Amino acid sequence: MPLIEILRRDPESPLRRLSIFQVQALHTPKAKEQRIVLDECEAALADGSLSPDKITSGVVMTMLARYAAKREQANMRTIQNTGPSRVDLQIKALELEQQVDLYERALSVAASRVGMTPNDFVVSLLKANG
Repeated sequence: MPLIEILRRDPESPLRRLSIFQVQALHTPKAKEQRIVLDECEAALADGSLSPDKITSGVVMTMLARYAAKREQANMRTIQNTGPSRVDLQIKALELEQQVDLYERALSVAASRVGMTPNDFVVSLLKANG
């Protein structure tokens, strides 16, 4: 029964201002579909895309179609955001290579100042800090 579900909602819900005939037009036999219809109808009334006088016998199918369209749109967004492209990965690899080169040069300079090879310098740093 949509009336019971509407009464369980927030007192400020736009669904609470509907007439009994409009509430009956929102009836669907399945509980999950009933919740979806009421949620979508409440959202549509709140954002102004649906006015109470437009709630008639065909509104259930409209609200279910609206919900299905939202789910499909969300699925498309997740499919499109599958991850970085090959070009993005190549750019990131190039940036990382440049950072490694910079660190290698810095370590070589520091090692030459203390009279060690870069490998020995790194080993001594690791032993001192670890």
